Amino acid sequence: LMVAHNAPFDVSFLVAEYAIARCEPPLVTVLDTLALARRSFRFASNGLAALATRLGAPIDRQHRAAGDVLTTWHVLERMIDALAARGCVTVGDFLAAQGPPVPFEIPRPRALPYPLGQAIDARRPVTICYVDGSGRSSERIVDPLWANDIYLIAWCRQMRAQRTFRLDRIVDAWLA
Repeated sequence: LMVAHNAPFDVSFLVAEYAIARCEPPLVTVLDTLALARRSFRFASNGLAALATRLGAPIDRQHRAAGDVLTTWHVLERMIDALAARGCVTVGDFLAAQGPPVPFEIPRPRALPYPLGQAIDARRPVTICYVDGSGRSSERIVDPLWANDIYLIAWCRQMRAQRTFRLDRIVDAWLA
């Protein structure tokens, strides 16, 4: 069981890393304290710090991974205590109370524009002509790692860093 606050946000990063590593994510059930709060408590604000305050849970260093993990844990402890009085006692009860499950799987993209799909499968570099948000175009040689229906994640040789490119802004591509 994985527990997170605003789990789809956190899971999206984990899923992207599994995709880049070309590994299937583990079969994990995800409990989202944000979804649970929205459906079971109906506070005016469901941000992690606001929930912690309302539930009397300690707040660790905000917006830092370890601090948010500890705060989420304390919030979950308080939620477990509060919801036990309503008959919510098993993991299944909590998953049902949160609503729809949080998917933890690599999205399967529709057909990618040629030759991006080929470059990903063959682990080959590709040159893209990319138009940024300001309308400026540039050519970049990239090593594609992963793509979904919206984004291409690739190692940009020009920037010497991993970058995210919107597929709708790639106006041309050819194998390098």
